[in-house]
Amino acid sequence: MSIPDRIMSLIVVADPAPLKAFYTESLAFELVTDKSGETGTGSFIIVAYATCAIGFCTPDALAELPGIAANAMVMLEVPQLAPVHRIMSERAPEVVGEQRDSPWGHYFDVTDPAGTRLRFIQVDVD
Repeated sequence: MSIPDRIMSLIVVADPAPLKAFYTESLAFELVTDKSGETGTGSFIIVAYATCAIGFCTPDALAELPGIAANAMVMLEVPQLAPVHRIMSERAPEVVGEQRDSPWGHYFDVTDPAGTRLRFIQVDVD
């Protein structure tokens, strides 16, 4: 049995269309998959920042999905936080939070149109 080399969050939303535009146009994430209307009656997209992928789909896109997510958070670990914060702040300043320190490292948040919070983190290694 092989161990997967990535983990992808899948968030159930009412409509992934505005999220597709937000992530690809505002934040310049890569569009990995776009199955809008191709998966039964639902929609399914996957976007990625480096090796961190996030999927968004409607409740009817895949079998046996939970209801629409509320207050979800996806964490993306990056090796250097400051340059990522600068890039995201240039792309979508209205939704990018300030850099903050914590006992384990540093982080900042981005909130998408569906209310999902992305937390970009840099973990300090001693």
